[in-house]
Amino acid sequence: MASKIQIVGGGFQDSLGNAVSNGTMTLRLISDQQIPSTGQTVAGVLINVPLDASGNVKGTVYVWPNDVMQDTTSYYVVNVYNANGQLVWGPQVQQILSVPSPYNLTLWIPSNVPGLS
Repeated sequence: MASKIQIVGGGFQDSLGNAVSNGTMTLRLISDQQIPSTGQTVAGVLINVPLDASGNVKGTVYVWPNDVMQDTTSYYVVNVYNANGQLVWGPQVQQILSVPSPYNLTLWIPSNVPGLS
């Protein structure tokens, strides 16, 4: 049976190299998805992930990894906002995989898609 995975890390920085201290990351699945043996997960709902003083995921956060969805090419649209609510990273299209576990967001390579918001 498919299960959610914990996300950790990130180390998000602004354009000056400063940690996005106490910011927020949002994840939005690009399309509705089937999780085999589990049910449906819907797109369009924002997952708000708090960031700590170093720009890493704060606390324990679990999300559905894309490689357990029926459409394994699905992805999340990701934005990172500073503590003042200003967009400092994104929008990006990223996948979260079930391995390694927990999944370290520091593994992401930016992949900006012009016009995506």
